[in-house]
Amino acid sequence: MYKLEDYPYEIHKLTAEEGGGYLVRYTDFWGCMSDGETPAPHSRKPSIASA
Repeated sequence: MYKLEDYPYEIHKLTAEEGGGYLVRYTDFWGCMSDGETPAPHSRKPSIASA
């Protein structure tokens, strides 16, 4: 079984207007992202965004 941390991801620093912190987006999974105060993706529980 693969771990989510094994897949490529991008980390974006959010502006104060966006709420601050970081956004982690997994590039292999459309809509799979998470945000938080630290950029460590393994400390988050990413979810699938619904449109």
